[in-house]
Amino acid sequence: MMTMDPSITSINNTLGYLKLISGEETILIGPTDGKSAIAEAKDVFTSYIDYHFLSYGSDIKSKPSGPTNIEVYELVRDGNFYQIFTGARSNLDSLCLEQSQIIEFARHQRKWLRTDGDATFFLYKVRGEYFVASVFFDGYSRLRVSAHKLGFGHIWCAGFRHRVVVPQLTLAN
Repeated sequence: MMTMDPSITSINNTLGYLKLISGEETILIGPTDGKSAIAEAKDVFTSYIDYHFLSYGSDIKSKPSGPTNIEVYELVRDGNFYQIFTGARSNLDSLCLEQSQIIEFARHQRKWLRTDGDATFFLYKVRGEYFVASVFFDGYSRLRVSAHKLGFGHIWCAGFRHRVVVPQLTLAN
């Protein structure tokens, strides 16, 4: 019998920052070879790639990854990145995607990205430090991506319904 690992908590029930919008739909990112870094993905982020990927030193190629099920959430309470992500699960590593997975999501799951200039957020980790990639469409339906440190203090307004993409909760024996 499969049971939920008690150390993993549903994002929707944690601090009330996020509401699951992907529901029962299976969203899959296929396997990646890890040879991609967001700073180099000009074929996907055709409008703009933030220079902070380079200045933060987060322009590092990812590790290879297997197929990954994804959940998409919507912000329902104002908060900064630290509040949003640390309120989601006690283990931040369980919320991280590899940069190649973020690129693949942006390439193949565009319908889940927030439109109208509002952002979709992805947590990733480089050299032990957490960062957030903020993906959004410009006024010409081209993708832009910005990099922020997890501690970036800006408060994101829930009224804009920003989205958060994370790996799906796993079940343990």
